[in-house]
Amino acid sequence: MRCRMSVALAVLVIYLYVFAGTTARPAEADTKPEKSAAELVRSLATSVKQMWIGVPAGPDGKSMHRQPVSRDCWEIFEAVAAIPAEQAVQLALGGELDELEGHLLQIAMALKERRETWEALDVYYELAVHLPTRAPVSPQPKAEHLGAEYLCAWEWMLVCPKAYGWRMSATAARALAKIGDPRSLPLMEIAFRWMFDRGGRAASGSRIRDALGMYTGEARAEALKTAFRCWTYARDMAGKEVPRESASRYRRKVEQDKPERVLRGIARRFPAQTVQAELEKAEPDSDYAAFLEHLLKEAD
Repeated sequence: MRCRMSVALAVLVIYLYVFAGTTARPAEADTKPEKSAAELVRSLATSVKQMWIGVPAGPDGKSMHRQPVSRDCWEIFEAVAAIPAEQAVQLALGGELDELEGHLLQIAMALKERRETWEALDVYYELAVHLPTRAPVSPQPKAEHLGAEYLCAWEWMLVCPKAYGWRMSATAARALAKIGDPRSLPLMEIAFRWMFDRGGRAASGSRIRDALGMYTGEARAEALKTAFRCWTYARDMAGKEVPRESASRYRRKVEQDKPERVLRGIARRFPAQTVQAELEKAEPDSDYAAFLEHLLKEAD
């Protein structure tokens, strides 16, 4: 009897070892490795861009709704903000990130320390955009929200405007111009390109372009160079086929977004003195010099 019990116990032990061990292995294989800090930042950049110009087409051939992408964007942003400061500095200085990724990492680190600045904008402007008595609008930024401490909060609202869409991006662009820090200009250029590609250029791209003309002082010359790059992008993209996943209902307004229209808008926003001063410093026969000459002709 004891022999039979010993044999049965041995069989049970072998069964548990072999079969329990094999059933545990797939569970371990299904465990996804954690993303590195660089991968998290790249995922955030991809998510932000997809929110603006669309995501890959679904089974029905249409672009997926942007709102889930917005939620994903926030989740990834929180993960990026949780990157230890020392690791974030090493990543920023390591040369792994492109311009957008580096900027998003900087925003995440800054808002981790000054979360209250984003919350102040979020609470106030959500109500300002969606007043129940009228259609959604693009509110003017309040003077109390134009301090340097709000810079990164406005930059985040520019590229990831939550549920407000282009209306809040337009407000954010005006706020950044009034704060006047030229370090935001690369992000303004990126936002212009996204809005241009998305097809909402008549509504959004023009507001980014107009905001560039609101920079003052030494930053105005840099803003003019940024406007030149925006116009160059509009010129180079004119007439090109827009991918299915990037198309939107605003595409029907494409006739309003010709490069000539962009050029006229820039000419209206920048003083002739600024343009003339830049022309005198520009390299002769360069594209930038030709652009400045066109602006002066438009201003006459």
